[in-house]
Amino acid sequence: MRYKGVAAELDKEKRLIELDLAATRSAYGRIKEALLKSEIARGAAEEAEKKAHEDLEAKQTRSCGFSDDVDRPKKMLREKEEAILQACKRTCGSKIWS
Repeated sequence: MRYKGVAAELDKEKRLIELDLAATRSAYGRIKEALLKSEIARGAAEEAEKKAHEDLEAKQTRSCGFSDDVDRPKKMLREKEEAILQACKRTCGSKIWS
């Protein structure tokens, strides 16, 4: 009789351990799924960051190009204005421009 009680107690413990094992496996599955999702999200964030840096570099390059496109004509205009001013000084005499 005593063996039946011990066997029943062991069977009860076995079922509890099996339930704990099933719960642990389920929790592990959820954790693994969350980890995979976070790795995917991190990869997407890294790609977005890389793309943003590339876009920023491209915009900076275009901005420098635009700046050069504006500076060159401005310099040419200043040079032409200076040449005109010098020509006027020579033509009209230095007394007027002094």
